[in-house]
Formats: sequence, structure tokens, C-alpha cells
Amino acid sequence: MTRGGGEGWPARWFLACSFCGMGKDQGRRLVAGPGVAVCDRCVGSALEVVVDGACREPGLRLVDGGGPEQAWACSFCRKPLRRVGRLVRGRGGLHVCGECLDLCTEILRDEAHP
Repeated sequence: MTRGGGEGWPARWFLACSFCGMGKDQGRRLVAGPGVAVCDRCVGSALEVVVDGACREPGLRLVDGGGPEQAWACSFCRKPLRRVGRLVRGRGGLHVCGECLDLCTEILRDEAHP
């Protein structure tokens, strides 16, 4: 993941969050992964889902295995559900694991306090 880009990253991924569609122009800070980006608000909401099992933000839900969900993987690190144990599923069928959420939180914290 990166703070805002790098060589080979499509510019469109840095304009809006892949989970909620909100962009930098709406005051969002974004963390980019391979073909996916997540904003500061969605990171917080997804962490809430991991910790509490649910959140106030519509469209996010906890996935912890069973059925066809077993084939799902984190959209950031590509680790399968069976390896990470739990995923947060967002809009558009995107997923993020707890490890990636922790890394996003660290990136956002470092960005806020250089």
C-alpha cells in the first residue's frame, strides 16, 4: 500500500475511495493498494466492524467464513479469507482484512503527524 501513488498506479484510484466513492475533493484522505483505495472514514468504519461485528455505516459487513465466502480474499493484500480469518465486505464486492486496516491506520496516523 502507498500513501498516494507511485509508478504504475492508475490515477483514478487516487481520486475516490473504492468502498464509498468519496474523494479527495470531498476532504477524504486515501490509502491506495493494488487497484483499490480506501478513505480514512471507511478505515474507521471497517475497524468498527472488525471489533464490534457491525457498524453504523451502511454497506459494510463482517465476513468470517462459510459457504461461497470461503473463496473471498482481501482486495489489498490478496490473502484469502481462510488465512486472515475475517474480512470486512464493502460495496462493490471489495474486502479488507484486519491486517490491512491496521496498516492503513498507521499510514493515516503517520500522514497526520509527519
